[in-house]
Amino acid sequence: MIDQERIDKFKAMTQADPTNELGFFSLGRAYLDGGQPADAVPALQRVIALNPSFSKAYSLLGTAQRATGDQAGAIQTLTN
Repeated sequence: MIDQERIDKFKAMTQADPTNELGFFSLGRAYLDGGQPADAVPALQRVIALNPSFSKAYSLLGTAQRATGDQAGAIQTLTN
C-alpha cells in the first residue's frame, strides 16, 4: 500500500536540503514500502553518493534493483 503522504513528506525534505542523506534514505524506504522500487533506486543512489559508508543504503538499493529486475545492478551494489 502506497503511503503518498509519507512519500511527499520525504520528497519535500530532500528538495529543501539536497544533501540530507537521511531524507533520501527515508524517501527510498518509503518508495520500497509502497511497492515503487523503480522510484526508490535514484533516492538510494543519492544516499550512497552523499555518504558511501551508509551500509544500509546499499542493502535497500540492492533490494530495489532486484525488485525492478536489475539483477546485475543488484549484484554490483551488494558486492561493492
